Amino acid sequence: MSTPRGRPEPDPRRATLSAEEEGSTTVLTVGAIGVLVLMLTGALLVVSVVRDVHRARSAADLSALAAAGPLPGGGRPDCSDGSSVALANGATLTGCEMLADGSVEVRASVPLRWSATWAGIPDRATAGARAGVVTGEAAGAEPGHPP
Repeated sequence: MSTPRGRPEPDPRRATLSAEEEGSTTVLTVGAIGVLVLMLTGALLVVSVVRDVHRARSAADLSALAAAGPLPGGGRPDCSDGSSVALANGATLTGCEMLADGSVEVRASVPLRWSATWAGIPDRATAGARAGVVTGEAAGAEPGHPP
């Protein structure tokens, strides 16, 4: 028995799909790919925000150390040095003040590289740091005894 030319003979071992099932695998595949893309986008957003928070913390730490540079010699904090270190690290120094214990506290912020303000995430990551001279009592020595 032969079929008209151009049409292959159907394989009796192959299961046939009903008209209702044709294309269902395509729909499921597209749905699975969509879910995967959404999950990867969310993961990239979280990783990006974490990276920017770490950048802000690093900039704040280094800025605090730079601003506290003159303190061991009895000087006042140099916030302009702290600001230039923050700028070199891609951050902006938003606060710099000397505390009552003689240390300096700074605040730095960096813009988020992949901001999603529509999702409620702010457009800047901020961090604070503190640096100063360690005295005998603060270093763990007994009061009245040098370290």
